Amino acid sequence: MLTFSRHLLEADAVRSFDRPHGMDNLWVRKNESELTDEEKRIFKSAIRQAVASGLYSRIVWDHAEIGHRHHSVARPVQSQRFLPWYRAYLLKFESTMRAFEPRFSIPFWDWTACGSVPNWLAPFTLRGIRDLNGHEILITRARRPRLDLAVRRGTLGRLMAHTNYLSFTRDLESVHNRVHAWTGGTMDDVLYSPADPLFWLHQAQCDRIWWSWERCFPEQVPGLQGTDQILDPWLERATDVTRDKLNYVYTSMVSGDGTGAA
Repeated sequence: MLTFSRHLLEADAVRSFDRPHGMDNLWVRKNESELTDEEKRIFKSAIRQAVASGLYSRIVWDHAEIGHRHHSVARPVQSQRFLPWYRAYLLKFESTMRAFEPRFSIPFWDWTACGSVPNWLAPFTLRGIRDLNGHEILITRARRPRLDLAVRRGTLGRLMAHTNYLSFTRDLESVHNRVHAWTGGTMDDVLYSPADPLFWLHQAQCDRIWWSWERCFPEQVPGLQGTDQILDPWLERATDVTRDKLNYVYTSMVSGDGTGAA
């Protein structure tokens, strides 16, 4: 059993970067629209169990501690940390959920193709998640019909056209923020947005875009030095989460023209 402290994972816990046990292949992150009923059940079951155990609240706390510098706030170091920090966060989350459901994997929500909350997740809001003060977080979402077309049309093509990491990550973070704002409610809470399970699918979509962009520009990496490289509260560094060191793949890659390509 994994051991936990205030933070998500102890330093000596199972590393979430390991390949599937006894397998040569990688974990697969699928488009949420491609999930089977069983895969949807696994996703919900793991989260329900994590909430009941109290571990889900601790996962949320890691995001709520803004001292980890995972949002830019117009500062270059935070901009550089945004993508690697969230990649590590997704990996840690997956590893934790596999303590409850060994086949758990985070799907991605392609909001450029599906401009509304996925139907199977729309009613999936939970009770019992606590904030840093021990108060329950009530999960809500705004009632909006469709994601702004300005976000959906041309976004991927524009993002994939960047040739510099800093300009790419800043543009992607801006789009990321707009999706949070559109979803509203808990997702628009800069501290506690991970309380909404939709958060993980949204972040996986952003990671998928970076994962695809890295293939085109492998030499463009976060320009972090010294302790800024450490993705606290964990011990991993930004160099530990580059595309060539990952233990997963996405079922479709974003191509240079912004379309999904296998």
